[in-house]
Amino acid sequence: MFAGDSWLDLSHPLSEGISAYPGDPDYVLQKMTSYHQEGYLVTKVSLGMHLGTHIDFPAHFLEGGKTASDYPLSRFIGKACRIECVPNKIVLETKSISEAYAQFAFKPKIIVLDTHYSKKWGNERYYLDYPRFETDFARFLIEQKIELLFTDLPSVVYVDDHKGDLHRELLSEDILIGENLKIPPELGRFFWFCALPLAFAGVEASIVRAVAKNI
Repeated sequence: MFAGDSWLDLSHPLSEGISAYPGDPDYVLQKMTSYHQEGYLVTKVSLGMHLGTHIDFPAHFLEGGKTASDYPLSRFIGKACRIECVPNKIVLETKSISEAYAQFAFKPKIIVLDTHYSKKWGNERYYLDYPRFETDFARFLIEQKIELLFTDLPSVVYVDDHKGDLHRELLSEDILIGENLKIPPELGRFFWFCALPLAFAGVEASIVRAVAKNI
């Protein structure tokens, strides 16, 4: 699984100037020492855990819910499938997603949903115009016993959802949510997937370095 150098990077790089989700902390990088004065470099980074490619855990919306350090590493590593779903205007149709998944002989519990939206990363309207889901989408994921949903969207929400209903439905079923995935054109239909969170205790989300290797 880990041999060779054919792994694809599915994470957006983080740097100063990257926009955060409205209301979230920005990325701030500070050099605490310098080679010239101390002879070595120490860097302080301040950012929210929902910036860039990240995973949401139940504690994000559920008081007392699981956090980043409550899961085994195996939860974030495994075979995954990519489902391409182009939105109808801004709506991602559940039927299109479910029919694509039904065609797979092997049905991974990690789904990567490719809406082509990752191409808009860095656009000034990135957090405003992203696609939304139909209200039966959570039921589909629950019925298929999906464990990790990763999307190339800045958030997963229903159409006219302003209270995080889709997040609550999925996280209450222990379906973890990955957002802001970068999907390169080389990514195939099936692949080994790995997106390890930082092991912060008590943190409701974590930035990840997501990678994939086509099968």
